[in-house]
Amino acid sequence: MHTIVIADEQPLLRAAVQALLDAQGHLVVAALDNGAEALQQALALEPELLILDLALPRLGGLEVIRRLHQRQSPTRTLVLTAQSTEHIAGLCLQAGASGFVSKLEAVEELGDAVRTLLRGRAWFPVRSLGSVAAPQGLQAEDEQLRNLSPRERTVLQYLVNGRSNKDIADELSLSDRTVSTYKARLLQKLNAGSLAELLEIAWRGGLLERLPATAGALPDESRDQYFHALFEAMPMPVCLRDAEGYLLTCNRRFLEVLDTTLEQAVGKRVIDSERVPPQEALQFHQQYLQAAAAQQPYSLELVLHDRGRKIALHHWGAPYRDAQGVLVGMLCSFVDMTEHEQALISLTHANEQNLAVRRARLMFLHRVGEEFRHMLEMIASRLHEVAATFEDSAALQQARQDTRQILDRIGVLLDLADLESGTLLLRPWATDLVRLTRDALQAVTADGVLSAEWQAPQAPSPAWVDRERYQQIVGLLLRHCGQWVAAPLQVTASSALLGHAEMLWELRIGPQPPDAPLNAPSDSLEPALVLCERLAQLMGGQLRWHWPPQGGNLLTLRLRLPQATS
Repeated sequence: MHTIVIADEQPLLRAAVQALLDAQGHLVVAALDNGAEALQQALALEPELLILDLALPRLGGLEVIRRLHQRQSPTRTLVLTAQSTEHIAGLCLQAGASGFVSKLEAVEELGDAVRTLLRGRAWFPVRSLGSVAAPQGLQAEDEQLRNLSPRERTVLQYLVNGRSNKDIADELSLSDRTVSTYKARLLQKLNAGSLAELLEIAWRGGLLERLPATAGALPDESRDQYFHALFEAMPMPVCLRDAEGYLLTCNRRFLEVLDTTLEQAVGKRVIDSERVPPQEALQFHQQYLQAAAAQQPYSLELVLHDRGRKIALHHWGAPYRDAQGVLVGMLCSFVDMTEHEQALISLTHANEQNLAVRRARLMFLHRVGEEFRHMLEMIASRLHEVAATFEDSAALQQARQDTRQILDRIGVLLDLADLESGTLLLRPWATDLVRLTRDALQAVTADGVLSAEWQAPQAPSPAWVDRERYQQIVGLLLRHCGQWVAAPLQVTASSALLGHAEMLWELRIGPQPPDAPLNAPSDSLEPALVLCERLAQLMGGQLRWHWPPQGGNLLTLRLRLPQATS
């Protein structure tokens, strides 16, 4: 028959666990509702197993485990808690627990864990621990402090003793920015999320000038004196709350910010305040109790209502222990984020308003463009019917050509609108780029208005590309260059294999011969060129135009494309 002690604040849960253990033939020698008695009975009775929750009054479950581990107690410990996260499971393992079971699991899980631990093995299910390991963040604090450079250690001592960045910079002949860099590096190296956590680590490491020796055992008046001697110089509001969230004491800055007195503030919890909305107060209270029970730092956003005005606070806290390592409470502070929050809201509102106006304009332009295109397509169809009767009419042929150019321009503008709104998507296919480029050239020069000579690579160049959009780019670029050059255009392509199964495809367009006379180029912001540039970027490449020509080239198109099999 194995001896077991149960420690849980809830009477019904203690009774349920005891009934399960009795049915398995175990002997429950004590069932307790607080951590202090659980530690005392475990040391006195030396049961084979202690089953305990983390959220225990008077002494948290993690602290009970640590102290049993420090005293090399033979009692194995099984954590039974509702806090079933990877982080909490990892903390239990580090503290010396033998097993971890979530209260959310089936009751059979607890029975299996108890049997496993009593056979001398551990019980930490993989799904609970996840990837919890022991990286730098889990090093012993004294080792982390020893690894600091002399300058980092000096800056830490100044910071935790209430010196401002400017004071530290003047004292050490540094710039304010350098001091900020040191502070950020200290937070990272010591795995701290705030200055309050740095204070807690420095306190345990003996880096503070005045330690509040056994603050938890001192009378309230003496404890306040220690607290104020240590934190009164801090430029931020700092307070000390007990494990239940009741305020024990605070510095003057805390009272100034909240516009209250020490007599009015002491003994109050956040959940008791009329200045915090009930839902936010309850959320804060629950998270605070969890952090205090686990003896871990916490951070959250809190909203106050003061004289009809909402105040947004970024609040954080860290465990605060006396010289013997006994938890006194949580050292807490906050930063007023109201102005920042209001500025962010204003910027967000302005940005969303601009986006809404922009979307409306794009939708309007797209709708108008579609209407114009539909009308022009009808006109082009009728012109085609008339041209069948008057084939020798030059004016009619010119009208057809002008209509087609207008349709092409409207198509470019609509594509730009789709790109701007993010609705234009590529549909790549495995394609031989040499053949695709040759087909695009033939389509553009078929009417005889434009002539081009084609120089292709020797080997085929298969790649994944949107065929329709690639041919559109080639066609638009040739027509654009045709406005500059009276002679035929020279189109040269080359390809090169890159790493990671990619290929670089380059297309160069210039006059043939290279010294042929050129007209003054049109504006580089011409819509067709802008569309080609944006499409090239979608294909992982770039488009460059050169004036005057470089190496005989007017335009260079480079695309970085995934390779395809031949």
